[in-house]
Amino acid sequence: GRDTLPAATRAELRRVLPKGGTVDLVGSVDVTGDGVRAAVRGLGYKVRRYGGATPAAVARTIARRLAATTTVTAVFEVSQRDPAAAWAASPAAAAAHGVILLTDGARQSAETAGWLAQHPEVKTRYAVGAAAAKADPAATPVVGPDAAGTATAVARKFFAQPSRAAVVGRGSGLAGLVAAARLGQTRGPLLVAYPATLPAGAASYVADKHGSLRRVDLVGGRLPYDAVESGLQRALLR
Repeated sequence: GRDTLPAATRAELRRVLPKGGTVDLVGSVDVTGDGVRAAVRGLGYKVRRYGGATPAAVARTIARRLAATTTVTAVFEVSQRDPAAAWAASPAAAAAHGVILLTDGARQSAETAGWLAQHPEVKTRYAVGAAAAKADPAATPVVGPDAAGTATAVARKFFAQPSRAAVVGRGSGLAGLVAAARLGQTRGPLLVAYPATLPAGAASYVADKHGSLRRVDLVGGRLPYDAVESGLQRALLR
């Protein structure tokens, strides 16, 4: 919550992180307020905030932190109005030692333009999604005809032999973010499903990679599990 820490989140923090560990708050105080910060500190954790006045500024803050602590070799630009593109780009950015920066739709944001100007050594740029590609024509476009197509395009470009993948429903909200975070650790692609079926492009990708894939997770409550799962099974058995 904006100002509260739900019981489930409290329990999970205690399960995964010993006291004295660090918890990152992402977003301004309007998104994760001081009440959340106080609650986390009350559990015995240190708190580090990645804030900013705009979503693009928050992304820039995180990119600055990463650039200060590790070698960044690529930039993935996505529109702040295209969350599905951000989900798909996230595990690819993790695999490529990249950062994610946000455009203002089809226009470049001042925050992203500033970060790029300050880091001329990072020459590899990808624009994920049609809007981001318009915002930065100099970036390599990774674009499909829709959200599902863009996710599949990212998968094909960055994951040649994945052992794991995840599928989320378009419009799944935070489920897509959760799946992307998990895949950042396991180096696998995130695919997007339509409301009632697995898209042909995603099914084709899964079929092509059936030799390396060992696990495909269906994430979120909006997926029609019978339809999507049966589509995945058909693709894996080709």
